[in-house]
Amino acid sequence: MNEDGTSQDDARREEARKILEAIRRDFDEVRPECAITLHETLELDGCGAVQAGLAARKRDTDKHWWEVRDEWLGEVNGIGGLSFLNDAGFRYYLPAYMSYWLRTGYEPGCLRYFIAGSRKYRYRLFNAAQRVTIARFVKFVHRRFPPLGNPSIE
Repeated sequence: MNEDGTSQDDARREEARKILEAIRRDFDEVRPECAITLHETLELDGCGAVQAGLAARKRDTDKHWWEVRDEWLGEVNGIGGLSFLNDAGFRYYLPAYMSYWLRTGYEPGCLRYFIAGSRKYRYRLFNAAQRVTIARFVKFVHRRFPPLGNPSIE
């Protein structure tokens, strides 16, 4: 129990809820213009033809990142996905990936690597409020889901 009488699980759920609210608020204006889409990344990963990529792109009917379906993120988990997104796609899909992880407790598509690993240069794509929210998210998931091989300090 925490000092205020709540359980650690309740406190974690509340923090996750607050981060989800911040993601929705801070990434509200992000749109998919010029973005490689999730289903398009499946074709890119498989070295598909341009026509196949364009056909796959039509499967991504979302106009806002919060319309990205959980099952779509599952489809590109291990094939396609974050590795094949251009900068516009990364900026567009990152809030969907972060939200998925917070809502389900499952890390989608090696997200930890893409936000804390070698692709950190992409932070320039985000405004100050978005960077703060990404940092809150990273801190939360690192506490809740420490990297493999590191014991939990909780």
